[in-house]
Amino acid sequence: MKVAFVSVLPSPYQRDLFAALAARADVTPRVFYMERAAPDSPWPERPLAAYESYLPGFWFSIGHARVHVNWRLPSPRDYDVIVCNTLMSLTGQWLLRAKLRRSRWIFWGEKLGARSRRHDLLTAPLHRAAGIAAIGSWAECDYAERFPKTRIFNIPYHCDLAPFAAESRPPREPGAVTFLFCGQMIARKGVDHLLAAFATLPENARLLLVGREAELPQMLAALTPSARARAIRGLPGPRGAAAVLRTGRCLRAPQPARRLGCRREPGARRGPAGHRERSRRRGARPPVRRRKRLHFFCR
Repeated sequence: MKVAFVSVLPSPYQRDLFAALAARADVTPRVFYMERAAPDSPWPERPLAAYESYLPGFWFSIGHARVHVNWRLPSPRDYDVIVCNTLMSLTGQWLLRAKLRRSRWIFWGEKLGARSRRHDLLTAPLHRAAGIAAIGSWAECDYAERFPKTRIFNIPYHCDLAPFAAESRPPREPGAVTFLFCGQMIARKGVDHLLAAFATLPENARLLLVGREAELPQMLAALTPSARARAIRGLPGPRGAAAVLRTGRCLRAPQPARRLGCRREPGARRGPAGHRERSRRRGARPPVRRRKRLHFFCR
């Protein structure tokens, strides 16, 4: 099967998936990226594989959003199916509304934003998709509710865990506890609540923040000088992430464990029942969440 993917940029978790597909004998993937990297991306640029390439194009800003415009897009005649990982872009809208209108295509994406007249207009082409690959069970329920006649599949985030398992555990510093946050540092992921809670902990607690800083400078400004001094920032590339993650005793993940491709270690304590990722029937509506809850994995 020949499959073309149109994605925004070469992020590490996607590239692990593409590499696994390329290793299969029954799949021939081609990946087309709309840009090389986001302006504030912490990931260093890596050489592309033979099946990956960049599309010519540019982007412009509308508010906080970056809107991409690309050309030389893959032809539907050359592939059995095309998978689009972009929706809120002129490139994605052109593909879904015009170029792929009479072709077989799948949309692959996270949970959609709050419904509005404008948002419903942009997502209207998804009614014609051959399927939707939802990233995580919350997204699966959301898509199933909005597009009941379209086939929905749950494709959680995953990454290669071998480098993390290979890292040795360093000796713990007596009396000290390091909390590790890994993810984009924005209020939508609850980082403001995390910082506020961290500021109330004793002086032997430290917080290691790893990922795209985004709104972090504004949120750190609200902390006391002592709390800010105990909050350490780090921006490792994918190759160095395993070495950084081993230093944290408690990992604060912005998504549930199943969506991150992580598993709870033996002996780790479960959080409150509301913090567990539950299996849900297709189409079941999850409870409303205004913010993403905090999920900790302690060792």
